[in-house]
Amino acid sequence: MVIIVITLPTIFPVIILRIAIDFFLLIIIPRISVEKHSINKNQKNILTTQHCKIV
Repeated sequence: MVIIVITLPTIFPVIILRIAIDFFLLIIIPRISVEKHSINKNQKNILTTQHCKIV
């Protein structure tokens, strides 16, 4: 019983950490990549519009 009581507090934060990391990888990183992609698209659109204005 004592071993279980000692190991539970050490395992539980690790499990929470793993879940948090998985959550971060699944949700936040794809969102960042999508935002970067949209920013790149916007920059390209701005560049093309500026080019058209210059021409």
